[in-house]
Amino acid sequence: MTLPYSNFLRSNSQKYKILGFTLVEMIVTIAIMLVVTGGGIAAFINFNDKQNVQVAVKDLQTLLRSAQTKARVGEDAQLCNTVYNNSLRGYRVFIGEGTNTAILSTSCASDKFDPADNRNYVERSRITFDSSVTAKMLGDGDVNIEFLSLLGGTDGTGTVVISGLTDVYQFEVSQSGEITEGQFQ
Repeated sequence: MTLPYSNFLRSNSQKYKILGFTLVEMIVTIAIMLVVTGGGIAAFINFNDKQNVQVAVKDLQTLLRSAQTKARVGEDAQLCNTVYNNSLRGYRVFIGEGTNTAILSTSCASDKFDPADNRNYVERSRITFDSSVTAKMLGDGDVNIEFLSLLGGTDGTGTVVISGLTDVYQFEVSQSGEITEGQFQ
């Protein structure tokens, strides 16, 4: 049995309609994929920024605690006496405002009350944060905290602010030398 010619054409045209996608369907599908991909990229950038800030905070807090420990035990007292004919004043952590490098230095001075420009600083170590991360003291600019040897406590206290592209973390360093855990703002 043979089909009439008109039935053959109708069945072929229906077959081709079912197998293909229209241009509108393709455009809608691609648009949905772009929106989902864009949202994923934005979420990743925010996640990455938060991770960079968290790493910087942990590294800086570790450096501050290291300075505190070195000051308490009087490490490098002989260096100050031999090289500068001074005594060990303490250990300083310095970050210039808006920069991403923290420097740990031994602070040598003839007197514990010597102003900063009369002290000798010997760099011991440095850490560099991600290029998108900066640190500063709230209101003061430069992070300049010196843990005093034998006397205890600090010279230079306040709120340390670590900023990324979108995230900001703050923690405190007190006069007694306590370094708080802090939080994201």
